[in-house]
Amino acid sequence: MLTFLTVRGEIRQSEEQLRVQFEWRAQNEAVRFQRSLERVVEAVDSVGGYMGASEHVDDAEFALFASDALHNHAEFRALQWLPYITADKRPAFEVELGRVRPGARITEFRDGEMITAGMRDEYIPIRYTEPFSGNEAVFGFDAATQPSNLKSLALARDMGTMSTSGLISLVQDSGQQAVILYRPVYGRGMPVETVDQRRDALLGFSAGVLLIKEVLNWSLQGTPPTGLDIHILDLSATGEDQLLYRHASRSRSADERPPTLEEVRAGQHKTVNVNVPGREWQLVFNPAPAL
Repeated sequence: MLTFLTVRGEIRQSEEQLRVQFEWRAQNEAVRFQRSLERVVEAVDSVGGYMGASEHVDDAEFALFASDALHNHAEFRALQWLPYITADKRPAFEVELGRVRPGARITEFRDGEMITAGMRDEYIPIRYTEPFSGNEAVFGFDAATQPSNLKSLALARDMGTMSTSGLISLVQDSGQQAVILYRPVYGRGMPVETVDQRRDALLGFSAGVLLIKEVLNWSLQGTPPTGLDIHILDLSATGEDQLLYRHASRSRSADERPPTLEEVRAGQHKTVNVNVPGREWQLVFNPAPAL
């Protein structure tokens, strides 16, 4: 009897040690992921600060500044500048686009293809994008024509703070899913105390097209396999759009199926909320078999 109780006690102690180890690893990974997010926020903010402080920025100057900001930032698909263009300024703006890329116009994505944008009161087109190579398809694209982008752009403009889009499929790369960080830029010296003042003062937005997989990869960089499966959720979204990314532990075999979110929540798991501009994200960890 004593031996049985002793063995059972040792089992419980071992299980408790595994639980504590799992919690510790999950919390450490959440801290690293948060730091990875802070890095990319700083990069987008630096581009916005540069554009707001400059009288005029040409293509070469933007490319130089943004390429420096992109250094060691594999998390980005691109850094961009999107000016606020009213209908009366569209003709001159499209002439400017054409000087860079003949035939370029303000465009929108409809029914699976890129077309010339329809007439409306205002546009938020992509004027600069770095790198340009590989992103030519979005040159002149009106980001406000995508519902998730429009909501985030309006929030950033009205609140005067950075905001994050929901999950999007990239126009320039249908195989990649991403989110976009938007940082509003206002005219120097213009009042921005109220929503109306911020709308009147808006010059445009700096933006970072963020690959969620690469944000996580940066946080895992230089660390041994943690034995954790990780689901990254956007609690501000609904339905299938909540799942931003699913990472199978590096300790799993290549042909081993990672668990679904439903399976994770039914077993041992830990959730940690992370700070993302304008949205609520959550990391859901579960121990892989190796742990």
